Amino acid sequence: MKLLISEHDDFESRYVLKFKTEAQKYGLFVSYEKDRAAIDIGLHLTEKVEPNYRKPTQSRIWFQLKGKHKDTLPLRQYEKSETIDLSISIEQLKFWYASPEAVYLAVYVESADVFVIEDVRDIVLRQWGERLFEEGTFKVGQESTTIRLRKSNESCPEIWERMYFHSSIRIDGPSYKGRPLGHRLDPLRCIPEKFEPDDFENLVLRLLEVHDFREKEAMAPEVLFSNNYGRAKIMKGVLLQTYEWRSQLGTFFGFSDEVEHGLRGESKLESAQGKCLVVVHSNSVIEPDPDAIDRLSPQLLEEEIKNVLFFVNRDFGKDEFGLRSLSYLGNISRNFGKHGIDCSPQFLGDLAFNILIATNVYLEFRGIIRWKIINYLL
Repeated sequence: MKLLISEHDDFESRYVLKFKTEAQKYGLFVSYEKDRAAIDIGLHLTEKVEPNYRKPTQSRIWFQLKGKHKDTLPLRQYEKSETIDLSISIEQLKFWYASPEAVYLAVYVESADVFVIEDVRDIVLRQWGERLFEEGTFKVGQESTTIRLRKSNESCPEIWERMYFHSSIRIDGPSYKGRPLGHRLDPLRCIPEKFEPDDFENLVLRLLEVHDFREKEAMAPEVLFSNNYGRAKIMKGVLLQTYEWRSQLGTFFGFSDEVEHGLRGESKLESAQGKCLVVVHSNSVIEPDPDAIDRLSPQLLEEEIKNVLFFVNRDFGKDEFGLRSLSYLGNISRNFGKHGIDCSPQFLGDLAFNILIATNVYLEFRGIIRWKIINYLL
């Protein structure tokens, strides 16, 4: 047996070293002791926290490296092309696509001295989507297929910065009606403490953003409130996606003896979509003026606005807000309702539902949420 190192081995060693030199600026390397997962390099992303320090994030990215010799892909051919074609094992492709953490293909083009890096999920969605797993997508006995990486994904700081949007979360715990949430909190039976006004407003606006809310017009708080109302933001706009919530008023926290395993009642699902008025009462001192509701309602109906999303930075319970929460709820629901406008104010316990089922939002704001009541999924 001859002890020889081939040109291919040498080429692979060079581009692996080149890739690591670039990648080490963004994270810590993770690797398998034995390459049996068809993944070359893992990277636990880090972020700068001080001029001379970085800390690990909650994201890990995996890379499979490939190389194109300059003889195989000359510079002139590369410059004219829009994609780079690779023959890939179908079994490996399915494995990467289904991975719980992001897997990227990084192809080194020797003639251009550049890496083209693209998320396998983006490639598959572009070429096959979920049909990748259907029996008829590939021929019987076919073991490999051609994938096409877009040349526009040449390695640059922007490509690496995009990777920070990936999150690694656990989905092995109890789910909410079959939905893995990445946490164990019961969306129907948790109540956060009162937020700082800025935090409450930012949280609500973020929830509206992920439901594709489009603000059309800002309104002065005085259209609904008299003096000393605290702090409020009022907007007219359009919800492109349905915003759903459940009130804790009709939700059981305990168990019933009516059935073998215990029945826990849930309030009906409420929703809004399309044109709506949004009120964010981030510092709730007084409730809206009933006369102001009567003056505003005809204007809303003229603009075909029949839904009001009303967020209140208060717990609907026996705290400092006390029984005023009942008055607040009745005033808004009744006075908008008599004009044919739906409005069921959402207090902190009601808002918790959307915070906890919108996992990305929950993870984003987790550091500022203090829980008054916590119940876990069973």
